[in-house]
Amino acid sequence: MLDRVPDWEGYLSSNTRSDRTESIRRHNRTGRPLGSTDFVKKLEKQTGKTLTPKRPGPKPTTTD
Repeated sequence: MLDRVPDWEGYLSSNTRSDRTESIRRHNRTGRPLGSTDFVKKLEKQTGKTLTPKRPGPKPTTTD
């Protein structure tokens, strides 16, 4: 990473990447991984856990 960003202080204090910053903050609040759909699906397969958001609201009740 040091080869990619030689001036970390400038990079982190820059406001030009506000869209990325907001995306990182949003994912940090939810605890969900930040990455492409393929990346998240790969993580789900490796961990055996659902990491993509589910539909909001109460679960439908089943009648027997």
